[in-house]
Amino acid sequence: MGFKVFVVDDSTSYVRLLKECFNENDEIKNIINSLEPSNINSIIINVNNTYINKDKEIENKVTVLLHNLGIPSHIKGYSYIRSSILMVYNNPNYVGKITKELYPKLSIKYNTSTKTIERSIRHAIEVSWNRGDLELMDQLFGHSIDAYKSKPTNSEFIVTIADKLRLEN
Repeated sequence: MGFKVFVVDDSTSYVRLLKECFNENDEIKNIINSLEPSNINSIIINVNNTYINKDKEIENKVTVLLHNLGIPSHIKGYSYIRSSILMVYNNPNYVGKITKELYPKLSIKYNTSTKTIERSIRHAIEVSWNRGDLELMDQLFGHSIDAYKSKPTNSEFIVTIADKLRLEN
């Protein structure tokens, strides 16, 4: 029984997870060929469960971080920022393509316009800057933004948080 492994996007969470599961020196083909067919399903289930647990962990971290930054969960921008951060975390190719690719995908997901997405995120960041934890903001954005003077752009906010989470994991 032969298997083919296709990697479409090397930055996806699945690929990162597979890289964590196997040492760089291991050859996936040799590992798979040495397995008995009954073990392959259990490996797939374990990888899926690990992936799902990791996703939930990241979602929880994003939620806690946004709440600590002072963004209330009842405003639209909260959901848009949360989804944006998770999308950039899972696919760093969105960096530099926030308005051209990420906002259109969010507008489809939430059945709204890209202008509404952009404006709602900007409003949520403004709310955060007025009522959030200034020390945390300085810790997150301190080198690129003066937390006491100016707020980050939508892209800076989303990408900085996604990068911080990626570096922690």
